[in-house]
Amino acid sequence: MNNNTQSPELITNIFNGSLVLISICLVIVTMFQISNNAEERIVDEFLEVTSILYFISTISAYMYMKEGQIIVFYKLTKNAFMFAVIATVISMIILFFEL
Repeated sequence: MNNNTQSPELITNIFNGSLVLISICLVIVTMFQISNNAEERIVDEFLEVTSILYFISTISAYMYMKEGQIIVFYKLTKNAFMFAVIATVISMIILFFEL
């Protein structure tokens, strides 16, 4: 597929995936806060930022589907989701070394 072509299926998949990944990030942050209240971990901060990026991705994907496929929302959705995936990988690496 050409990179200049907009794909509504891609946006739908990002929308659904982002919703699931937001909840996973928030569950992990909540687990850390319940299990160890006295200790603040850097992975908590990364997962909170990751959740925000997934949320931005979800909202922009919804706006793209709802508002008539505006290119700005398409680019924002793709970029926010890519940064969120990178932040998730960084969070996993940090979590591996913190535990």
